Amino acid sequence: MIASPPLSRPQALFDFAGSGTIDPRLTFTRASNATRINRFGYIETVPSGIPRMDYNPITGAIRGILIEQQSTNLLLQSEGFISPWESVNSAIEASTVIPPSGTGTAKKLKESLANAGHFVYQSANCTSGIQYTFSVYAKAGERKKIFLSVHPTTLATAFQANQAVFDLETGLVSGVAGCIASMSINANGFYRCSWTATATATNSSNFNIYLANNSSLVTYQGDNVSGVYLYGGQLEVGSKATSYIKTTTAQVTRAADSLSLQSSAFTRAINANEGAIYIDYEINQSAWPASSPVIACLSNGSGTGEASGIILSASNAGLYLDATVSSASQAALNVAAGTTSGEHRAAFSYKTDGFSLSADNATPATDSSDSIPSLTRIDIRSVIGTRHFNGHIKRIAAFPRYADSTIIQSITQ
Repeated sequence: MIASPPLSRPQALFDFAGSGTIDPRLTFTRASNATRINRFGYIETVPSGIPRMDYNPITGAIRGILIEQQSTNLLLQSEGFISPWESVNSAIEASTVIPPSGTGTAKKLKESLANAGHFVYQSANCTSGIQYTFSVYAKAGERKKIFLSVHPTTLATAFQANQAVFDLETGLVSGVAGCIASMSINANGFYRCSWTATATATNSSNFNIYLANNSSLVTYQGDNVSGVYLYGGQLEVGSKATSYIKTTTAQVTRAADSLSLQSSAFTRAINANEGAIYIDYEINQSAWPASSPVIACLSNGSGTGEASGIILSASNAGLYLDATVSSASQAALNVAAGTTSGEHRAAFSYKTDGFSLSADNATPATDSSDSIPSLTRIDIRSVIGTRHFNGHIKRIAAFPRYADSTIIQSITQ
């Protein structure tokens, strides 16, 4: 994976995807429980302060250490689908179907005999201009499709025609309007179905899970038998469904993950005067916040890097490397790679009068007339405001010497 000399031997290699463990030199924090997909493909709760090695739910392949921003599930009774969920021309029933957690049973959303819409919903307060993601795990029963939508609780709606149809047999999304919709396969035949939209008003809205017939219609003659299986309803602020957050009678917040290498551990592992950093990562965002998320930050001990540091970040426009000394910009590089959802390989090098950046074998961007800040730590987390990385870090390699642009490009292939 890592190129031939002069960068054949990193001074430090943190191989999360290879080892499945966190190196003791690293500092990890998270002030709450959180969930992950374990090696058996099931959703599992991990205690506060413990890093999450996350796995592909179908193949069992390790995806690396999961790093996410703080998020709150705004919907209550995420697994029971009881009050404050309201059933309309339908009923929530017990089942024997095992959910994606591998324990307990999922609930069945069963239609009535009515020739009408058959759905369950919960109301939530939304704020104008804020992006929300609504998601649920669903498995085909007698019905093979569900329809996620939002309706206003008053005439002044916070959303406009935000809806999508999810096929629980084929894994395909259709009928998308006013939102970004996606679905992904999980354990025990469940799909996680989600849509993302921005509220256009501040008020309460009903978040609906409709049954749909084979023609994708939500208004049809029910049979009082057919339905689908549900688990894990979630509504959160943000552009992507994050790891599942279980709720009962109150909203629950998952704290942000923070991973860093600090002080003496940093100086033994990373050359503060010149070097090269390689990061193999998988970013989980399909849409981007107003400010680009930070993948990594080398800084002078504050952990922010905004005044004095080297910051690697992403946006729809490209991957960026910004270096600052005492609030004065030293370098600003960008390449049109390494930004979209999925796995990427990025590398950058630094020294006085020398910066280079590449990702996914893109032609490097360089700068040769700048200073570097004092460096005492590296962070993988939110380092400037809300610019939090959401995704998996597979590997980080630190090399003790500056690498020219040819080498930087070669190790990102």
